[in-house]
Amino acid sequence: MKVYILKDKYGEFASTNCAIAYDGFCQMGWEIVPFQQSDNPLLADLTPQDVVVGFIETVQTALLRLKIVLPESVNYPEELADFLGRKVWRSRVNYIAKHPEL
Repeated sequence: MKVYILKDKYGEFASTNCAIAYDGFCQMGWEIVPFQQSDNPLLADLTPQDVVVGFIETVQTALLRLKIVLPESVNYPEELADFLGRKVWRSRVNYIAKHPEL
């Protein structure tokens, strides 16, 4: 199993989350494969057992490459609601901005 971790055009991790994931996966002994969005073909050797760390679009591209159907929206299972530590609901940004008490 490998973990593909996104780097930016300067060779740095694309985000703090990518850097933290790198550290954790290194400690677990995973094979690390750094990559950039511009790599062609992107994630050519990806298998279903691998992990992709990057931005949402990066992960969506990886899932589509594996022919995994993406849900229309990502949501939390009801069983995890007590662990979220906050209320989660579907709304619109403008509505929330006009109702900060929510």
